[in-house]
Amino acid sequence: MKQASFLTALVAGFTLAIVGQTEGASWDEWHNSLKPAGKPGEEMTLAVEGKTDYSIVTSNKPTSAERKAALELAHWLKEITGATFPILENGDPTRDLPRDKFISIGRTSQLEQANLPIATRGLEPEGYAIAQQGSNLFLIGGSTRGPINAVFCLLEEDLGCRWYTSEGAAAFSGIDRIPWRRSLTFRPVPRSYGPAFDNNREPYYTVAWDPTWSLRNRTNANNQNVPEDWGGHFNYVLFGHSFDTLLPPSKYFEDHPEYFMETDDGERISKQPCVTHPEVLRIVTENMLDQLKERPDAEIISLSYNDGQSHCRCDRCMVLNEANDGPQGALMTFVNQVAEAVEKEYPNIVVCTDAYNETLPAPTQVRPRHNVGVRICNSLHQWRYPLSDFTTCDVSLSRHFREEFAKWSKICDHLQVWDYTANHSHFLAPLPNMHTLGPSLRFYRDHGVRGLFLQGIPKIGGGARAPMRVWVMAKMMWDPSLSVHELQQDFIWGTWDEIAPVMAEYYELLESLGTTISGSDIGDEAAGGCRYDMDAPFITQTFIDEATRLFDCAESLAANEQRMHQVELARLPIMYVKLMRGPAATGDEYEPLIDRFETIARREGIDSLGMHSGTASLDMRLEDWRGRWSHHLAEEPNNEAQDQTKTSGLAAKAQLDQEFKKLEEQKKQLQAGRGKYRAGPYWHWAVELEEERLNAKLAGSVDLAP
Repeated sequence: MKQASFLTALVAGFTLAIVGQTEGASWDEWHNSLKPAGKPGEEMTLAVEGKTDYSIVTSNKPTSAERKAALELAHWLKEITGATFPILENGDPTRDLPRDKFISIGRTSQLEQANLPIATRGLEPEGYAIAQQGSNLFLIGGSTRGPINAVFCLLEEDLGCRWYTSEGAAAFSGIDRIPWRRSLTFRPVPRSYGPAFDNNREPYYTVAWDPTWSLRNRTNANNQNVPEDWGGHFNYVLFGHSFDTLLPPSKYFEDHPEYFMETDDGERISKQPCVTHPEVLRIVTENMLDQLKERPDAEIISLSYNDGQSHCRCDRCMVLNEANDGPQGALMTFVNQVAEAVEKEYPNIVVCTDAYNETLPAPTQVRPRHNVGVRICNSLHQWRYPLSDFTTCDVSLSRHFREEFAKWSKICDHLQVWDYTANHSHFLAPLPNMHTLGPSLRFYRDHGVRGLFLQGIPKIGGGARAPMRVWVMAKMMWDPSLSVHELQQDFIWGTWDEIAPVMAEYYELLESLGTTISGSDIGDEAAGGCRYDMDAPFITQTFIDEATRLFDCAESLAANEQRMHQVELARLPIMYVKLMRGPAATGDEYEPLIDRFETIARREGIDSLGMHSGTASLDMRLEDWRGRWSHHLAEEPNNEAQDQTKTSGLAAKAQLDQEFKKLEEQKKQLQAGRGKYRAGPYWHWAVELEEERLNAKLAGSVDLAP
């Protein structure tokens, strides 16, 4: 979908030369945040008044990716200029090959004759190079998506094209921004580039799963099924927690409880395997090899503990864990043994395990084999301080995460990251955390990370700023040196047109909620961690009131029905907060707000509002909200307020008592633990911080209950 104002301004009939950062008044406040660094080459005129003298040239036997690259370039240049750019193959007896005014894609005879230094350099599989010689342009790419990446980088970075959203992005489906320039003159920037993260690059949001969007925006992951003819996608087998699949308790636990973990009390439970049992090694290895036989396209396979933590305390496991100051001792020894067997049949496969909470600490003795990968999960910081930049956050858990990350980076060549970017209890929660993305990705890049999984919202096409989030994430995962702020402005001014100023103000207002407390663990603690509720203190009434005003203004400016739908979808988080806070906080607008929320959510296909909650579905939330409204009408206002205060106070005290009991039990378990590490430094620090938090809550809750 081309934006109406974008086309209207260009009907004036001017010829636009792309030589500066901004490109004329028609772009309003938009500018090219992806403008390539480097010295521009010579001026090239690809089209004049809708006609071109240029041809696109490929080798006599182009790869499928080179052929796709040529087709994409011809298509989009015609969209831009109206001119038809013919595609010629070297050696075609029916056509005379051009000696001048051509765009060469791949290893053509023209590239060979040009004798360019860039032609002799090796490129990563997804890497690309752009070179110029006189009036000719050369696009070269690596063995997979490289040629296609060269084309889309030229179109995006040099020519200002955008493919902001996928076809599955609800009201934001299929928004692109393609300049219409019957006369096209520009100065390409010669360069070569390979992605900072060279395998898995996944923003885990439903709106990012479209393969065409993925190809254009250069993400690369399991859920983005880019066809092999287009260069394919990264293939991850058994993504995530995998022991239940490789050693199913339903099959083995009843007859062989010894295959599974032993607790401190000597009991066998099926939560995790015993990774030092020889039969476990045999069964897991055989099942992993069977998995790989079914997936000849595999590049990496997961061998990771089941979710929920814990590990075996049998004597064999404890010897290895004691020697390595943590549970990675037994786990990494086991992973190495499986990886050694896998390598004999699949020498190019990486076997990857997780460093997650108690298994975060790197082992002090055992080292990962050369075909073993480690995926480091940023749960230590993100679960507790989601609005803070972990690279500078000065609390013990964040410091510990950075320290262990640095240790892993020194001993493992295949580092992956699992990071958390959403509120999984409340998908629609206002989430002011985009300012943390840049520092995080640059930290990962500088510590040798090769793949990224940013866990977002997989169940709905909306979510808090999801279309903008995934576009910005895609660009940052490709090149972490970019500016998140500039990319967000690019998206806002490139998609919102007539109401861009209002939406820019709203997004600045929202992000200010996070940046004002990002340096304070107290602020994040008050927010309730990454699953914060809608009464979190940082979501102030002042913010809600100002956001409401801005969305009212945006709706009044919406030029058409589609724009109104986009505004309504963007407004859902503010509506969600009001509904979750209840009738007492929201007032008489509560009932009509429920109806309007339902109308928008159903129209946009939003049927899930969170994970791991009995009221996560849209229908259950609606039932809860309508029940609250009925109760509100049935109660006397004064009595209701008193009862609500008394009930909430007593509930808070009871909840606090339960939390203290749980904490005391955790402290007893730590004190009774075998060895200095017990469950790793993570648990000691976690308990210490939990004790501080509960004492603070106790001090503030003395007067809660009447």
